Amino acid sequence: MDQGMEAWYRTFDQDGSDEIELNELVNMLKHLEVVVDDRLVMMLFRLFDRHNQGYFNYKDFVDILTRRMRPNFLRIVAAERERYRLHGLDIKFPDRKRKVEVQT
Repeated sequence: MDQGMEAWYRTFDQDGSDEIELNELVNMLKHLEVVVDDRLVMMLFRLFDRHNQGYFNYKDFVDILTRRMRPNFLRIVAAERERYRLHGLDIKFPDRKRKVEVQT
């Protein structure tokens, strides 16, 4: 399985930098015929780019796909809030997990 994931990763690392950048992730999604809006692409990219460097490496890629690493969703939401704030948009994101009440 690891050889298949590495081959897949290398296929979409178009510039051979051993790093997947945003445009390369977009190409990967297009190849998979996954249709998502720009906001979801950014959130997915931030999921893999856990060090906030503008790219992710093979280890980050494998850790997410094999669930060895739990994503920092708070960092992802905070980054999205900041991105929307910089664009002058007032988007409301939930501040906390909501408790779901089960009625019996």
